[in-house]
Amino acid sequence: MALSIITATGASAACTSADLNTQRGWQGCDLTGANLGGANLSGVNLSGADLTGANLRNANLSNANLQAANLTDTWLTNANLNGANLNGAKLGGTDPMLGVDLTGASLIGASLIGTNLLAASLLETNFSRADLRGVTIGPINRDNGLMQASNANFSGANLSGATLQRLMLATANFSEANLTGATLSKVMLTAANFTWANLSGATLSGVRMVQLDLGGADFTGAAVDGLVLTGASLSRATWVDGSVCADLSIGECRPQ
Repeated sequence: MALSIITATGASAACTSADLNTQRGWQGCDLTGANLGGANLSGVNLSGADLTGANLRNANLSNANLQAANLTDTWLTNANLNGANLNGAKLGGTDPMLGVDLTGASLIGASLIGTNLLAASLLETNFSRADLRGVTIGPINRDNGLMQASNANFSGANLSGATLQRLMLATANFSEANLTGATLSKVMLTAANFTWANLSGATLSGVRMVQLDLGGADFTGAAVDGLVLTGASLSRATWVDGSVCADLSIGECRPQ
C-alpha cells in the first residue's frame, strides 16, 4: 500500500515509506492520526514515535520496535503485535484493543490504564511492571470459553481495579503484582506464581487456583467465596481476616 509522507519529530528529514527499509525506520516520527490500517510494518523501528489517534487496524506490527512509543487513542483492532517491543509505551484510550495479537510481546513498564484487552492473544506476553490499572481482560462474550493468557508475566504490574474474566492463566507470573480491588471472575490458574502479590480488597468469583505459590500474598479484606484452592501453597500469606498463614499451609490458610 502507498504510505503518505509524515513529518518527523525532532528531525530535519521527513518520514517516508522509503525509510521503512532503513535501520532508522520511523523512529521518533510524528505519525499522529496517520492511516496505516492493514499496513505491513513487521520489524519496523517505531521507537519513540507518536502514533496518537493513528489507524493501525489489521496492521502487521510483528517484531516491530515500539519502545516508548505513544499509542494513545490508537486504533489497534485485530493488529498483529506478535513479538513486538512495547517496553515503556503508552497505550489506551477510547478504542478497545479488540482481537490484538500480543503473543510473545514485551510491554515492560508500559502504560495501559483503563484499556480493554478483549479477545486478545496474550500467550507469553510480558507485562512486568506495567501500569494496568482498571484494565479489562477477557473474551468478548461467554460463548467464547476461556481466553488463553498462559505463561503471561504480570510480575510487579499494577492491576489495581482491573477486571480479569474467563481466562486460562497456566504458569502465569503475578509475583509482587498489585491486584488491590481487582475482580477475578471465572479464571483458571494452574502452577502460577503469586508470591507477595497484593490481593487486598479483591473479589474472586469462580476462581480456581491449582498448585499455585501464594507465599506472602495479601488477601486482606478480599471476597473469596468463589475461590477454590487445590494444592496451593499459602505459606506466610495474609488471609482475608488479617491472620498470617503458617508455613506449609497447603490448600487452606492455617494461622500461625
